[in-house]
Amino acid sequence: MAPSARARAPVSLARTYLDLFRRNGALTRLLAGEFISGIGDWLYLVAVLVVVYAESNSPVLLGIVGAARPAQASESGSSTRASRTTIPA
Repeated sequence: MAPSARARAPVSLARTYLDLFRRNGALTRLLAGEFISGIGDWLYLVAVLVVVYAESNSPVLLGIVGAARPAQASESGSSTRASRTTIPA
């Protein structure tokens, strides 16, 4: 195959995303909200672990709560309304 007369410029991934965010304000706001929400979730988890350890002074209980919290978050995030709907018999 012969090389084309006009070579394509390399695509910058950062420039592509910046253009996408500039053109779609709703997407930008959604992703910013998701980012801020994620920070809030982590701060909440750290606060719960601090309170559990301060009240119980038990590393075992701290480990149990720390292990149970991410499992609960991933379980609730994966469920959809349709999967929770029950059909009467």
